[in-house]
Amino acid sequence: MGSIKATENQITLADNSKYFYEVKPFEMTNSLGNVVAILREYIFTKSTENKDRPILKLYKTKEGNWYEIHEAYSSSESKILMLLKKGIDMFENPS
Repeated sequence: MGSIKATENQITLADNSKYFYEVKPFEMTNSLGNVVAILREYIFTKSTENKDRPILKLYKTKEGNWYEIHEAYSSSESKILMLLKKGIDMFENPS
């Protein structure tokens, strides 16, 4: 699917679509409200001006496992999610 370019707060896909993101800590709780895990929440927008209107959210454990907690995504959105995860992994773990 071509190249992916990743920086500290932006992923550019092969079709030149840009996704901006910020990372925040996220507490995953059980049904009793007890914290069971601390994840990193990646909040994606299509522009830097729309930080209050996220289009996607992804979650990652400190071990590197990805989660999509809140929503079910279509197959085209799932492909984009896979590419965004790949871009972040490439940026966070360059080799």
